[in-house]
Amino acid sequence: SPARREFVERPKHLVEHGAFPIYVANRTWARAQEMARTLAGTPVPFDEIMHALTSVDIVITSAAAPEPLVTRRAVQDVMHGRRRPLFFIDIAVPRNVQSSVNTLANVYVYDVDDLKSVVDANIRERLRLLHDVAAQCDVWIAVGAVSARNVLPAP
Repeated sequence: SPARREFVERPKHLVEHGAFPIYVANRTWARAQEMARTLAGTPVPFDEIMHALTSVDIVITSAAAPEPLVTRRAVQDVMHGRRRPLFFIDIAVPRNVQSSVNTLANVYVYDVDDLKSVVDANIRERLRLLHDVAAQCDVWIAVGAVSARNVLPAP
């Protein structure tokens, strides 16, 4: 599925930029092994997820579950004695990470809405820069005036 491919591509990007090791958990052990092979990672039994959190810095979640799988209490236990921050990227709907996890010291939770805000801000900045460039390029404006008026917001 497109969602599954997207979920696999994100960790691949992290690996390409030096994130290692990668641990993969799934309710189905065979699926965890398959995804771990794809990512050059290590499969982790689903019931050992919390133990695996003690050795990672970034957790990407995307499990179909009616209730959060990652609770404040569990993360609080993981963070006991830990000095490194722990980041959760929760792309599941409904959320896999309990919202109160974000109130813990040195723990940061980002969800789909946060990621959308980042994308929207990036688009606004690119459009602003494009508008600035367009204002300085008489030739471009003459050639692309119609599309520039339709695409660029007023300054």
